Amino acid sequence: MINQNWWFTTLLTKQFKYCPPLNRSIKCNVLKSLAAAIAVLAVGGSASAASVVNKDTKIRTLIVTEGGSKTKLALHAGETVQFCPNGCFVTWPNGDLEALTGSETIDISGGVARIK
Repeated sequence: MINQNWWFTTLLTKQFKYCPPLNRSIKCNVLKSLAAAIAVLAVGGSASAASVVNKDTKIRTLIVTEGGSKTKLALHAGETVQFCPNGCFVTWPNGDLEALTGSETIDISGGVARIK
């Protein structure tokens, strides 16, 4: 813990709020997701797009935020869609927010999205 604080206080010019490891705060979750997405995109973009498969019998809707604009993506039963070629944020059917890099494969089953 002391070493971790030394790295943060010595090497970073801007102080950031400490987020607990079990993510008790949604604000910390969003900030961590955003930081992870920026880090991955800074290292190198992906040439492919993320794909999602709706294995449910109902239509499932995702909200995709890419480049500052939100788009609703409706997936019919059994439909596969490619999206998010350059990284984006996705709000899943259950309301969770996730940062994607553009190379993931996602299955939606029972209203729950699982990233492979």
